[in-house]
Amino acid sequence: MSEDKELKKLIRNGDLSALTDYFSILYTKYYKLVCFAISKYVSNTEDIKDLANDSFIKVFNNIYSIDSSFKYYLLKTANNVALDFLKKKKLPLEIEEVEVQGVDNVTSSINYNDLVSKLNSCLKPIEVEVIIKHALEGYTFNELAKELNFKEKKVSSMYFYAIKKFLNSDGVYL
Repeated sequence: MSEDKELKKLIRNGDLSALTDYFSILYTKYYKLVCFAISKYVSNTEDIKDLANDSFIKVFNNIYSIDSSFKYYLLKTANNVALDFLKKKKLPLEIEEVEVQGVDNVTSSINYNDLVSKLNSCLKPIEVEVIIKHALEGYTFNELAKELNFKEKKVSSMYFYAIKKFLNSDGVYL
């Protein structure tokens, strides 16, 4: 069962304990991705961690009003939280390398510009756009298909082909 269907089922059942348990699974699954999304704007590791947690709290507090895919809603929230943080601090956009320590205590170096550069070096611009929008911004294949005026199957095939092409290039990064 997809996570969106599972969330809707848990919400319908009204079991807050089960919903909280499932949300902690989603937290573990998406924590690093949320940190990566925030690192497009903020470079301080502690700020990234705080903003990631703030993003999850906002999503959990609005869990009953999510009307898109969970991943998309989460990443949109993370982007908005990061931009709001910059506005409050009156800081310029920062896109730098940061160290992100995930919930499993594995630290990885993340550099958004480096990733985009490596993607651009071996993929077509449309493939890069599909990867970034799907994997990093949470768009579903259906949403991307509508935006790009393609069929959903073409977008999903393009995504998986581009990932495979990228991983087979010399710049394995993901």
